Amino acid sequence: MNSKKQTILNHAANINFPLVTSITVMGEAIDQMRKQSERSHLITSLIRSFDEWNITSLYPDPVIAEICYWLATEGVDYRVENTDRVHLGYALAYGCD
Repeated sequence: MNSKKQTILNHAANINFPLVTSITVMGEAIDQMRKQSERSHLITSLIRSFDEWNITSLYPDPVIAEICYWLATEGVDYRVENTDRVHLGYALAYGCD
């Protein structure tokens, strides 16, 4: 992670701004990291960062399932990747900015 992004997250955590991510984002990040030669270091660093910034993990529920289904079938915008629609579904269901 570059220093600008890390600084932003550090500031957000220091002022108790709630930092959240979905289990799908975590899974996607780990899946990408495990393809790298330094995967152990990357995955360990990610988990350490989640702990350091007190990031809350969001899990699927029936509302998320319904929103994601709608985004995948009715609200299809082909400019948006399937995984991004899932991320958007979590954000909508949990009222994240």
